[in-house]
Amino acid sequence: MVAAVEVTAPLPVEVDVEVIGQDRALSTNRSSSSRPTRDLAKRTFTVRAVPPPGTQASAVEVAVPRGWAVSAIGDGGSWDDAHHKVKWGPFFGDAPLTLKFEAQSLRRSEKGEAFTGVASYDGVNHRFSIR
Repeated sequence: MVAAVEVTAPLPVEVDVEVIGQDRALSTNRSSSSRPTRDLAKRTFTVRAVPPPGTQASAVEVAVPRGWAVSAIGDGGSWDDAHHKVKWGPFFGDAPLTLKFEAQSLRRSEKGEAFTGVASYDGVNHRFSIR
């Protein structure tokens, strides 16, 4: 099941979030006065970064809100505990990247917590966020 999330990203970055298990990541009952309710389901985050043609080096990082546990970081990524980020790279060349990790909220939250990230291509940063 894919969660309904709000993603703000430039063209070279796509983000998908998949819910693992039976719980849904966001409630579908939204009113104009309330934010989506997050539950404790584990989510798989997939970041697809598409460097522009001719890119020499790229890297991607995602800042994870406090109160979330991160696991199953794939594709050569690592956890930066000091900055609470998942980081990948450097990658050399302009091949598209598909990068994954899992995260689970350790508490219920009524507010929309943002995961923010940066994809860097030859030192030019492209910011994105997931709510």
